[in-house]
Amino acid sequence: MRTAHAVVEAELAVMEAARARIEVAVSRWVNVVKWGGLAYLTTQLGGIMFLTQQLGWDLMEPVSYLTTVAATIFSCAIYVAMRRDPAYTNIADSLRRALRKRLFRRRGFDVVKYDALKAKLAPTARAQMILKRNLHPA
Repeated sequence: MRTAHAVVEAELAVMEAARARIEVAVSRWVNVVKWGGLAYLTTQLGGIMFLTQQLGWDLMEPVSYLTTVAATIFSCAIYVAMRRDPAYTNIADSLRRALRKRLFRRRGFDVVKYDALKAKLAPTARAQMILKRNLHPA
């Protein structure tokens, strides 16, 4: 019985290592997207400021207005697609879920098997936690 448990633990350890590598890649991509968005918006603002100085406000007023309208439409599209408030954390969470799902599929990570192994070890982990709590009360 102990050997079957050890086999499950070893298999789960391999899968946890693969999942950790995927999580690192997902976090890296989410950071790239965040910094890319910041760079885009900063460049856009700088461009509008420069062109306003060079061409004058009379010409750039409609451009800045249409840029604001386009950003609002983009926000509304994100809201409709996500069905959640387009706050930065919600967008990052949505992107993180989508990237995680894509990387799981690309790297052949079997989520169902991973969840089954976790469920198989859950009673043991719960018993260990209860034992630790009883041996070392706070």
